Amino acid sequence: MGLIAEYNAVLGENPKELNYYLNGISRKSMLQVGAYFLGFKGSKSEYHDYRILVKRFFSPGNKDFAERLLDRIKQLESSENTIIIINPQSSLKLFQFAFENLTENETQTNDEIERNIFLAYLALNQLNTAIEKVAYTSATSAPPHLKVAALFFAQSYPYSDIINYNEVELFTSQFIKAVSLFEYLESNQRTQTLLERFISYYQCQSWESYLKRLLPILIAIIDKEREAHLDLTVRNDERFNENCDFIDKLIVEDTEGIEDYDFKKLRDKPIYKVEPGLYRIIYGPFMIEKLFKGLYFKLSELNKELSAPHKIGDLHSLYSDEFSEKTLLYNTLNSIYQNRYIKFTGQHFKDAGIDAEPDYYIRNGNYIFLFESKDFLIRADIKTSYDYNLMIDAFGKKLFSDPSPKAVLQLVRNIRRVLEKGFAIDTSYNVESVYIYPIIVVHDRQYNVVGLNKIVNDWFLREIKALEDLGFNTDRVQSILIIDIDTFVFHQDLFREKSLKLDVVIDDYYKHITLNKKKKYRDQEHANEYIKRTLIPFSSFITEYVFSKKMQRIPKLLKEKGYSLFE
Repeated sequence: MGLIAEYNAVLGENPKELNYYLNGISRKSMLQVGAYFLGFKGSKSEYHDYRILVKRFFSPGNKDFAERLLDRIKQLESSENTIIIINPQSSLKLFQFAFENLTENETQTNDEIERNIFLAYLALNQLNTAIEKVAYTSATSAPPHLKVAALFFAQSYPYSDIINYNEVELFTSQFIKAVSLFEYLESNQRTQTLLERFISYYQCQSWESYLKRLLPILIAIIDKEREAHLDLTVRNDERFNENCDFIDKLIVEDTEGIEDYDFKKLRDKPIYKVEPGLYRIIYGPFMIEKLFKGLYFKLSELNKELSAPHKIGDLHSLYSDEFSEKTLLYNTLNSIYQNRYIKFTGQHFKDAGIDAEPDYYIRNGNYIFLFESKDFLIRADIKTSYDYNLMIDAFGKKLFSDPSPKAVLQLVRNIRRVLEKGFAIDTSYNVESVYIYPIIVVHDRQYNVVGLNKIVNDWFLREIKALEDLGFNTDRVQSILIIDIDTFVFHQDLFREKSLKLDVVIDDYYKHITLNKKKKYRDQEHANEYIKRTLIPFSSFITEYVFSKKMQRIPKLLKEKGYSLFE
């Protein structure tokens, strides 16, 4: 949390258009600066200290200008506000603007270039902050008890996945999921032609060779020590042209427009060519997400080129239902719980003639876990709108009703069936003794956003109250929880070994985020910290939870799958 340094706050006047500052700076220079800013660490970057940033950015010719800037920025600082200048949103927009609008014509001096880039950056910060004000006005429509959650959610959802990441965790989960997807495509007769088209497009012999060629790029991102842009140099040997051809399929071309909602083009092609054999990473997390997240979009593009009978008419349904739920979720939970406990997949329920079934069901003695798997996307224009009403309406259609029952209502219905012993395949429990844990498993980390779980849980609690009004005892029903699949993928060893117990960590999460109304706070700042704590997503909690207990480790499956590529 911090205060973004805006142009008018620092300089006492409104900025001009970006062209005013950046015309006369070559496209090559601006792309290098944009990639340089995007090369800063997402957390614990030394450049988060604006003093270090200003000192290193400006050369001696701009000493007086830099000192005036520092004086003005210091005036904005207070005990409650850390000043932030560089942030991924503005850096991505700066890169995007340079790519689309600048030429190689350079008429500004070096000192002018430094000053004007910095001023343009402050102007971008102001534009971003102005857009965020939509969150303030739109969140007022939320019920009084949800206004804080609504505000934080509307403010942070547009960019939370851009700034909140751990490169090792991101790479690990992306790699394991990518291997799982390729294995699925290879084993499914319907998707084999599509997989062959994918392999042919990248001129590889197999999907394993595709991953082997991609891995060195990703490892370079993770191992990068210096905070700056990352360049990839292709060795000039007998495979030079072949290797360049592979990377060329990942780059942003000069002929392509990359103005789009949520930087979709940069996500799809997160590399640009500096010169033959020399490439530059635009943004590390986007490149890492090419491993798995980017696969669906490329597969969808290639699928459109296939002719009948090889073209898959319902690719998204096949992907979300057959892969995300019935392959990735089933395999991950089966691996974690193996031969322990009573457990059924959604397919088990269907085979037993039970419809409207949970996607996964586990009972460990008196503890019952009900899972609903939801692989969906929110439209990019809604995601970046900062409009709470647009966002929450979209989430309501995905997670509540559209108009058929979605995850929340499905879980409530199945909680009722548990309390009625309505699942014939498991009735060996005492209804008065069981604890029920309803879980929504999502398949994109963009939903690990502050406030969302609280809002969705409010929908859930209203429906639980309706059950209580019908005479059901819901005292042992835990609040609903949104968990992304990466949490299970990355921490699967800890869950399997029982170092992490799902019921315990969920209970601890709710203890952590529950506000003690009787607690006395030192001051408003102290109270605000506790209020913020009630809104954190489960993914953030479990990362700190594991770290605090010194249990963090890389899952064995990463090594097993990684080694198998090189056998």
